[in-house]
Amino acid sequence: VADDAVPAPKPPAPAPAPVPAPVPVAAPKPPAPAPASTSSASVVSVQEWPSLEYLEPIYEFKLAVDSFQAAAKDNAKWPYLKILLDKFFSGGLYSEKNYYSGLSFKYMQLIRYSETELKEFIKLDQNERYEAMEATMKHLNDLK
Repeated sequence: VADDAVPAPKPPAPAPAPVPAPVPVAAPKPPAPAPASTSSASVVSVQEWPSLEYLEPIYEFKLAVDSFQAAAKDNAKWPYLKILLDKFFSGGLYSEKNYYSGLSFKYMQLIRYSETELKEFIKLDQNERYEAMEATMKHLNDLK
């Protein structure tokens, strides 16, 4: 009878589940360094830049390209973007495309380089400026 009064020993508590080792998380990689610039624009010496009357419309064009880029990310805006691009490229000789291309070319012609600047660097700089505008126009045309 005395054995009934003594409670039976409790079974040992289960061992806590092992805590998994933290999974190492790779730190985000820093962006790769930009390749060394081969751009002549970074090394040419400019004596005088064209007046703002030429730069202001080119800056407005840059803002338009930025807005086209933002709109291209939203499929709902594609119909409107196509209308704008069609309008931009329509008009033949009097198209907005030709206006901005011509203005860019004129701006490039009005840049006055330092007298000591090498002619080859000037040609490289002008060519890079021209090619940048042509590439922009090509990519905008490809969006249509």
